[in-house]
Amino acid sequence: MNAYDKVADLCSLSGRQLRRFLSGDLKDPSFRLLSGIQGGWIKFWKAEVGRLQTVVADYEERYGSDHLIDIKAEAEALAKRLEIAEKQTKGR
Repeated sequence: MNAYDKVADLCSLSGRQLRRFLSGDLKDPSFRLLSGIQGGWIKFWKAEVGRLQTVVADYEERYGSDHLIDIKAEAEALAKRLEIAEKQTKGR
């Protein structure tokens, strides 16, 4: 699977739709296309924040929580911001 297809799958689009959008062939992109891209972006970052939280939890278990308070708080804040963005996207 090439990169376009992977990203398109994450955005609930076809690879062709994404390629046409990125190449400028679509002069007036549909709401579905744009909301799919936004949803894919949110899914991507939720996965990344989830990985960050897992790494922080592993380090916290290994070294104690005093060293990671700031990073853990930032990861939780990012997760909350993504939840809000996801609710706003679904509310449209």
